[in-house]
Amino acid sequence: MGQVISIKKVTAELKKNPLFACLSLVQPPRWTNDNLKGKVYGAITFTFEDRDGSRFTELSSQYLYIFGQQCLVHAWKDKVDVKQCLNCWCFSTNHTNCKLYCCLCASPDHVEAGHQATCPPCVCASNTTVSSCTHLKCPMCGKDHPGNDPDCIA
Repeated sequence: MGQVISIKKVTAELKKNPLFACLSLVQPPRWTNDNLKGKVYGAITFTFEDRDGSRFTELSSQYLYIFGQQCLVHAWKDKVDVKQCLNCWCFSTNHTNCKLYCCLCASPDHVEAGHQATCPPCVCASNTTVSSCTHLKCPMCGKDHPGNDPDCIA
């Protein structure tokens, strides 16, 4: 693992490639990650003018070589910032006006903070901790895990 190659050197290397050399850049190449120290690979992004899509089609159908390495070209895909609602536990980019559900058992009658004290099955079983709760139910998919489980398929 050597030093991070400057974007200036990357750009100069890209310009050696005939596919890249004929592009009309709108934004110059840049690293997609600012912290490349200790990494073996990195990704760059650049924006070019392509009114009919033919340049991208040509670029993505062949390998682009940079420093002797084969590189694939992909269209940029923005990451959507999806948040989980702390009331109903659904995932949404724009979420308002929802009902409160318990994250642990999907009950609309209480929330997670009062689960052990107000959830009838837990009260009957004298459960005093979340880990002793035997009736977990996800408010989103209905399966036996909490609503904030990162492995939920919903």
